[in-house]
Amino acid sequence: MSKKTINSQAIVETKLFPSVGAGNPIRRYNLLPPESFSNGHASVYLLKAPAGYGKSTLMSEIHQWAQHKEFDATWLSLDPEDNDPGRLLRYLITAVDRTLPDLIKDSHTLSQQGFLNIKATLEALAFELGNLKRQLIIIMDDLQFIQSPETLEMLNWMINYTPPNCQFVLGSREEPQLKLGKLRVRRKLVERDIKDLAFTLDQSREFLNTRLPNRLTEAEILALHQRTEGWPAGLELAVITLETQPQNHDLIEKFSGTDQNVVDYLGEVMLSSLDPDLRKFIYQIAQFDRVNGELAAHISDRKDAPLILEQLRIRNMFLVPLDSTGDWYRFHHFIASYLRGRSEVEASGLSYDTLNSGATWFYERGHPEEAIACATRNQNWQYASDWVEENAAQLNSQKGNIQTLMRWIDAIPEEWLHHHPQIRCAYAFAMAFYSGREESEQQLKLIAEHRQTLLNQSQPDTELIAELDCALTHLQATYSALRDEGETSYNLSSNWLENWPNADAHKRGDMLTVKAFGHKSRGEIEEGLQVIAQSRECAEAENLYFNLMWSYWIYCFLLFKAGRYQEARPMAEKALQMVEQQLGGERDFTASCHTILAAIAYELGDIEKLEYHVGISSDTFDEFSQADFIILKYLSLARFQFAKNDPEAALTSLRQGQAVGAAQNFERVLVSLAAEECVWLCRLNRIEEAEALLAKQGIPTEQQSGENLHRLLLDKSIRTGSRVLLLKDPKAAIALLEAGITTATDKGFLLRQVELLLITTMAHKAANDKKAAKKSLINALEIAGPQGYYQIFINEAAALGSLISALKPSEVSDSATDLLNKLQQALRGEHAVSMSSADRELIEKLSKREQQILKRLESELSNKEIAEALFVSEGTLKWHLHNIYGKLGVRNRPGALVKARELGYL
Repeated sequence: MSKKTINSQAIVETKLFPSVGAGNPIRRYNLLPPESFSNGHASVYLLKAPAGYGKSTLMSEIHQWAQHKEFDATWLSLDPEDNDPGRLLRYLITAVDRTLPDLIKDSHTLSQQGFLNIKATLEALAFELGNLKRQLIIIMDDLQFIQSPETLEMLNWMINYTPPNCQFVLGSREEPQLKLGKLRVRRKLVERDIKDLAFTLDQSREFLNTRLPNRLTEAEILALHQRTEGWPAGLELAVITLETQPQNHDLIEKFSGTDQNVVDYLGEVMLSSLDPDLRKFIYQIAQFDRVNGELAAHISDRKDAPLILEQLRIRNMFLVPLDSTGDWYRFHHFIASYLRGRSEVEASGLSYDTLNSGATWFYERGHPEEAIACATRNQNWQYASDWVEENAAQLNSQKGNIQTLMRWIDAIPEEWLHHHPQIRCAYAFAMAFYSGREESEQQLKLIAEHRQTLLNQSQPDTELIAELDCALTHLQATYSALRDEGETSYNLSSNWLENWPNADAHKRGDMLTVKAFGHKSRGEIEEGLQVIAQSRECAEAENLYFNLMWSYWIYCFLLFKAGRYQEARPMAEKALQMVEQQLGGERDFTASCHTILAAIAYELGDIEKLEYHVGISSDTFDEFSQADFIILKYLSLARFQFAKNDPEAALTSLRQGQAVGAAQNFERVLVSLAAEECVWLCRLNRIEEAEALLAKQGIPTEQQSGENLHRLLLDKSIRTGSRVLLLKDPKAAIALLEAGITTATDKGFLLRQVELLLITTMAHKAANDKKAAKKSLINALEIAGPQGYYQIFINEAAALGSLISALKPSEVSDSATDLLNKLQQALRGEHAVSMSSADRELIEKLSKREQQILKRLESELSNKEIAEALFVSEGTLKWHLHNIYGKLGVRNRPGALVKARELGYL
C-alpha cells in the first residue's frame, strides 16, 4: 500500500452543503428566526433536540430564509474530526469564502494559518468579517460532536466576540458545552428545544396526508401523532413502512413507547420488506459517515451501486444528499446507528470487512483522516498505527493539528504504540514546542520505559532500540533547549550528532540548532555561528520552514550576545518575510520576529521603529515563548516606556516579565529582567531599592570568584553590583568592572564592553579621576561607533552628558566621529531622543491592530472582554488604548469613538 499524507488543503465539499432528509419537508414558519434575530439584536439561534426532530431540515429552510431576507448565509456540517480546532477553522474560513469570495483577501493563506495559530487566525477572520456590508449568518449543524476543550474555547470566542454583523444558527442533539450565560443575560440568544420542534397535530396531519394521500382516517392520524409524540422521524418511518403494508390499523396498533422502540419496530418491518442483497448493501454503506457511488461499488463489489444509491434516495430511505451534484450521501444519524447495530446481529463480520475495505479506499485516495477514523472504529490497530505513524510528522509541522494526533494516540492501545515509537516521538516534540511541557515529559518517560523493556528481553530488537535511542536523545536535547538548559542541550546535541551522523535532514537540522543554542549559552559565538549555518543548510535543502525559522532566531540571538545588532537586522527581516510568504503570517512567529527587530531598533537608537515593533511583539503569548523571547519582549517594552519618560510603567513591565519567568521556572528570565530593573533604579537614583532587589535575587554587589557563583549571577553581578558601588566605593566598582571588561573582550561581547566601559567612566568620575574617565569614554565610543550603538549613551546622559559634550572630534578615531557628533547634537537638543517630541503630529495613521480595537469599542464589551476577544492581556489592551487616545488627541473611550467617526475609521 503506497504511503499517503494528509493534504492540509483538501476540503470535503459535502460539509459545506445543507443536508435535508425529507423529500417534501413541512414548512415550519413558526420556527424561523424571530424579529430579534433578523434585526441583529440576537446573535445566536440555537436548535437543540434529539435526532429525528427536523433540525437539519429547519436549518436548511433558515438558509433559504436568510437569502430571501437578503442576508448572506454559509453552511457547515460538523463531525467528530472537527474536534481539531485547526481543521474546523479551516472549514469555517472556506465556508465563508464560498459564500463571500471577495471578503477575505487571501482565504487560502488564512485557512492554512489556522493550523499554525488558532487565536491569530480567529482574530484575523473577525477583522475581515468586520468589513461586511450586510448580515452574515453562519449555520453549523451537529454541534454535539464538538467535545474537545480547545475547539469549544474557539467556538465560545466566536459566538461571544465576532463582530455584530455576524450571527450564528447552531443545531445540536444535546445541550452544547458552550458558555451561553452572557448571551442569555443580554437577550442575544434565541433557543428552541424538543417541545418547539415536535410536530403539532396540524403539522402531523399535513405531513401524513402529503405522503399518504387519502390513506389514513382522522383517527389513525391522531393515533400516529400521539404514539410518536410528534417525533418527525417516527412519522417518516411510519410512512415508509405503511407504503409496504396493506393494513394501516394493525401496524399502527403495534408500535408505541420511546423513540428507540419506534425505530426498532418500524426498522425491522421496513428491512423485512427488502430482498437480502439490498439489505446487505444498506448495511454496508451505513458503516460510513459519507458514501458515494465509487466507494459503495468498492465495498459491495456491485457495479450498479451508484444506481442503487439514487433509488434509495428516491424512495426516501433516510439517505441524505451531501452536495448539490448528488455524488455523496449519508444515512440520517439515528438510522445509521440503528443499521450499524442491526448489521452486527444479522450479518456478523460484515461491518469489520466493510470498514477495512472502506478504510483502504479512503487512504489510497488521499483521505488518511477518514481512513484512520474507520480503522480505529473497527479496532484494526495495524492499519491505524501504520497510518498514524506515516502522517504524524506532517501533523507535527502544523500546530493546530496536535488535537488530531492526540485523539489518534488516545484511541490506539498502548501495546501498538510501543511498536510505533515515532508516533509518541512526534507528539512529544509537538507538545514541547507548543506549551504542553508536562505531557511532553510524560511521553518521554513512556518512550524511555519502553526502551528499557525492549532491552530486558531475551532477544532484544536492536534495530528498534537504536531507532528509539535516536528519537529519545533528539527529543531530550530539543526539550532541554526549550527549557533554557544551555549546557545540557549542548552536551546532548553534540552526542546525538556524533552518534547519528547520517540521520535525516529534519532531525539533524534540529540538533545543529540546539547545539548552536548551547554555544550561545556558553558564550561561544563564532562556534555557534558556524553550527547554525549548517542547520540552515539542512532546513533550506528540504524547505523545512519551521526548522529554518528556529535557526534564524538562534542566529540572531548569537549576534545579540556578541552585540552585532547591525548584522542581525537583515536576518530578522528575512525571517519575517519568510513568515509572511511561507507560514501564512502566523502571529506568534510574526510577533517573535518583531520582538527581535524591536531590540535591534532600540540599541541603534531608532525609537520610532521601536514603537512599531513593540506594538506587534507585545501580542506574543508568554506560554508559547522561549526564554530569549520573553526577555526581549519585556526589555523592549520597558525600554520604550523609559524613552517615553514613563518610568513607573517601565518598571511595572519589567516586574511582569519577572513574574512570567518565575511562573515558567526560567531562572535566566527572572534574573535578567531583575538586573535590568536594578540598572534603571540606579539611573533613577533609587539605590536602596536596587540593593534590596539584588539581595532578593541573590546577586552580590561585591567581587566573587566564579567558582562560588554560577555564570548567570556572576554576569549580572558585574553590571548591577558595580552601579550600586559607584557612590559608596568607586575603586571597588572599578576592580569589579575590570574583570568584566576582560571577559567581555575575550568573548567578543561588544555591547557589554561598551556598557561596562561607560560604568567605568562613571566610577572614575566619582573618584575624581577625569583623565581615566575620559579614556574609558573614548574607548567606549570607538567600540560603539562601527556597531551603530546610540541609545546606551543616551541612557547615561545624566551622568556622562558633560563628558560627552566636552570631547573634541579630534580626540576620537574616525570610526567614532559620527557617533560623537550625533550624541552632542542630541545633548544640545537639536535631535529628539524620545517619543515626546512637541512637533509630533496630533493625528497619526492608526495601525490595523488599533483599528480592530476601535471597532470593538463600539460594542457593549468591557475592556476585559475586549482583551479576551483580542487574545491579549488587559494591560496590553490599555497600552494600545493609550496609543490610540494619543494619536486621536482624546482622553477617553467616548472621545475616541467621536473622533474616529469624524476621521472615517468607523
